[in-house]
Amino acid sequence: MPTNFDDTPWLATRGQWVCLTCFCPAMHPRIWEKTGVVTGISLDKGLTPMNRKNIQMYRILVDFGDGNIASVLPCILKRAF
Repeated sequence: MPTNFDDTPWLATRGQWVCLTCFCPAMHPRIWEKTGVVTGISLDKGLTPMNRKNIQMYRILVDFGDGNIASVLPCILKRAF
């Protein structure tokens, strides 16, 4: 079954350095404007049935260094280096 990161499979690789494609302080914690490290992926059980395209919707789990793991949609991430 297709996924929402098929075009960017490197996003599902642990240890990959990533950053947000756009940062909005009103929507994201301040720490998210820094570079983060991918720690895993998680199936989004809310978005998957809603997309109506038969695509598995995943979130990328990112550690931005604040002790919390962020759950981010792949479409707003890019390689940091």
